[in-house]
Amino acid sequence: MFNNDELELSALSSAMFDKDCVNKLLDLTKDDFYNNDNKKVYDVIETIKADNEEVGLVSVYTELSKKHTKFAERFMKKQLDYTACYSYNMDYYIKEIRRLANRRQIYIDLDDATKDLKSGEEIEKIIDDIETKTKELDYLGTKYKTLADSGIDKNNISMEGQYYTTGLGSFDFNCRGLYPGNVIVIAARPKEGKTTLAMNIAQHISLKKDVLFFSLEMTVNELYYRILAHESEVEMNDILTKKHCDKVEKTIPIIEEKYKRLKIYDDIDKLHLIKSEARKQARKGKLGLIVIDYLQLVTVKGEERLREKTVIMTRQFKNLAKELKVPIIELSQFARNDEKEWPKLRWLKESGSIENDADIILFLHTEKKEGSSDKMWLMVAAGRNVKRGANRIYLHEGKFRFEDYVEG
Repeated sequence: MFNNDELELSALSSAMFDKDCVNKLLDLTKDDFYNNDNKKVYDVIETIKADNEEVGLVSVYTELSKKHTKFAERFMKKQLDYTACYSYNMDYYIKEIRRLANRRQIYIDLDDATKDLKSGEEIEKIIDDIETKTKELDYLGTKYKTLADSGIDKNNISMEGQYYTTGLGSFDFNCRGLYPGNVIVIAARPKEGKTTLAMNIAQHISLKKDVLFFSLEMTVNELYYRILAHESEVEMNDILTKKHCDKVEKTIPIIEEKYKRLKIYDDIDKLHLIKSEARKQARKGKLGLIVIDYLQLVTVKGEERLREKTVIMTRQFKNLAKELKVPIIELSQFARNDEKEWPKLRWLKESGSIENDADIILFLHTEKKEGSSDKMWLMVAAGRNVKRGANRIYLHEGKFRFEDYVEG
């Protein structure tokens, strides 16, 4: 099923009789061939080419004879029937061989999915597996891009307009905002404002783009009250004690309309479910940001160890950001809680994989000094094409609003 021996033999023959076809043949892999005999011949051609020797009928026959004497003789007789194949059709042969290989793989994946379904596996996990495997098929045959293929707008070399501003001037200045495909980690001690900062950014971007906010710690109702306090400029305690009722009530329909593109999930904590929902929403178009609050609360099926789980999550979230071409913000907690010290990269829980897969790492830090008010800092701890350092910012705690600090 889904194979054509004539196509495979024609491609192999073209490579042996036309040296210009050899590299085209090697754009395929051995597994793209269905016939095991043809796989042996492909292996031999690949070996000859790797040794910088000329690929031809004689050299292939000689190499085959070293390991498969009888097969080499049988192959030679069979190959003579294809000496009249047309090498100018090589592109067609390659395309069709790859197409059939993809179909075979999809058939195998669907058969595996059927077995999983019968065994009681979660439907969402099955869908995620199929989507991941299908996405891998998209890359078959993609070998490289030249600089001319990069897609960079030569008339806008600064990339202005290709990244999203966050609404926080110090971050946008140091990091140039959020760039599609990037992973941004925001780390801090517990109760220091990670969720507030991420939600402020999410609110800003949701004015123009869809935002998916996966809240693994707080409920949508808790976040609703925070946004209400932020937008009405009435502190949370006053809202709960029914002060300024008129102002708050007038704000409710405003925030529900203003942030209608902010989609909050408080009942999804599994990695495969987050990926599946993100892909589903991305297919609708205009997805601008994904927020994971927070990384250590995400569960990975079959993996309980924090180190291994973190490696899987950070790599898969990075791949998802590149696949969907959206930035992903991951919140993370520190492994230690020394308030007197400025945070360090090694404080990140399982910092190795987080640092490797993140494009930008930010720290929130509250500087506490006796006899003076606390100072909050946003630190750019690591990143590509960023200005590292710390900028002072201000948090209106009761109103859940971060702002750039202004002296005086």
